[in-house]
Amino acid sequence: MHWSFVVIPAAAFVIGLVIGGLVTGAGSDGGEEPSAGLSPFDQSRTVVRAVDATRHPPPAMKNLRGALPVTNAFGAFPSSSEQGTTALTYLLFEPDVSFGAQTRTARQYATQLFEPRDSVVGITGSVPARAAQGEIIHDALPLAETLTLGAIVLIVAVAFRSIVAPVVALMTTGVSYVLTRRLSGAVV
Repeated sequence: MHWSFVVIPAAAFVIGLVIGGLVTGAGSDGGEEPSAGLSPFDQSRTVVRAVDATRHPPPAMKNLRGALPVTNAFGAFPSSSEQGTTALTYLLFEPDVSFGAQTRTARQYATQLFEPRDSVVGITGSVPARAAQGEIIHDALPLAETLTLGAIVLIVAVAFRSIVAPVVALMTTGVSYVLTRRLSGAVV
């Protein structure tokens, strides 16, 4: 049998905490067809790990404030067509923990607290999506700024037929680039 685990940090505030989670699901070796589901041992292992992470978080997970496991066993979710195939562990964080830090902690939770036989699949949810979006924007910013700069210089030079006007535009764009990098968290 093949067990799948997916971490899902999500940006929701519950009693002042940001909530995320770890999803565990069962499937065949190929992962396409549902199998018999999670055994009671697998479900309890998920709960025990969540309780342990809440009571004694590992040093690498210092941002973690709690872990709340939930399974679809016993018909807890009436809209679910399966029972005992999924266990979610919501990871709780303080509201001031960045999306990147939450995503790193969720990855550490999955890799440090689960074994290779648990087959961790990956991380998903709004928090890791926003963290990835921030990284993409941050990585693409130099190219976007360079292309914008070239367009500004060309348009200003042609429009004003002057060398001084594009230099002023370049200086202004340079200042905006530095401010944007600093505001996005990069050190210039």
